Amino acid sequence: MNALDMANTWWAFATLGWEPGAEARAALEAAVVRLGPDMMAQQVSNTVHACSKLGRSPGGEARAAMEAAVVRVAPRMNAQDVSNTVFAYAKLGRMPGAKAWTALEAAAGRVAPGMTAQGVANLLWGLLSVAATRGVPLPACYPSLWRAASGLDVASLKDVDLCNLFHAYLTHAELIRRHVRGDVGFPAWMRNARDGVNVTRSHKEIASIIGELGIRHEAGGLLRTST
Repeated sequence: MNALDMANTWWAFATLGWEPGAEARAALEAAVVRLGPDMMAQQVSNTVHACSKLGRSPGGEARAAMEAAVVRVAPRMNAQDVSNTVFAYAKLGRMPGAKAWTALEAAAGRVAPGMTAQGVANLLWGLLSVAATRGVPLPACYPSLWRAASGLDVASLKDVDLCNLFHAYLTHAELIRRHVRGDVGFPAWMRNARDGVNVTRSHKEIASIIGELGIRHEAGGLLRTST
């Protein structure tokens, strides 16, 4: 196999939702180690993304080779490569090493102005996921990503993009707002989605039960709980 064959094979397994058997996975991980220095930016992104879709991080040597490839190709990654790679690491719940993450942060700042709606949504979700769960500081480009989100045409957003953006917004508001430097503005339509909701009778009944249990909450907005 060459690097393209290897990346396409990982992607095919992920697309099929078919976890390779032990021998096949070992062979593919060995290929990552062997071919890592030859991989192009999209091949690196697709391989990391495929691993996240399969729900399993590569073993030690393959993981190290992948991170080395990220460091090498990050300066040439396009917007989709960057967002997919950050999104994939966040889904895996295993952060790359410091050099690879620094390279991805720099790449995110470089490509942020030209990102698509999907790219902005995936990148914000990925960055906030690792910030909330791994304590990783947000990059300097973080406020500019929200500015880019504010300029998106809501009608052009897919449901999955809206979900990722709204999850990112809630994560920021509830978990990491105090740790962010600089002004962060959110799209008006996102605040409306949270604050301008109609609370149905069933929602009110559920809210009443939660209140009787002594749990702080909001009816119709983000559910807040205290333990």
